[in-house]
Amino acid sequence: MGEVVVVAIMTAVEGQRDALEEVAKEMVIPPTHAEEGCIAFALHRDVRDPSRLAFIERGGSPEALEAHLQQPHLAAFREKAGPLNAQPPLILVLEGVAAGDAVKGVLGG
Repeated sequence: MGEVVVVAIMTAVEGQRDALEEVAKEMVIPPTHAEEGCIAFALHRDVRDPSRLAFIERGGSPEALEAHLQQPHLAAFREKAGPLNAQPPLILVLEGVAAGDAVKGVLGG
């Protein structure tokens, strides 16, 4: 398996979306961007349900992902974000399935 794409979906407790976003912006995004295996790591908000946030990440390898998951900043984020979540996060670790245009048909290599 080459690159991996991770999609982590969190749903904020009613009235806590802004707090959850701020915790992510402060505690997760900058240190993740600094990780050696990070190709891309971005936060998105669901336009149909603004309480739902999605982290979309491209990592260089399953090993880089495993190293990312062990980082202290992620443990601190999980602890701080836990009470802001309405339900447990949905985390998908994906590998691309090439289809159609060779460039547009897959997010990770």
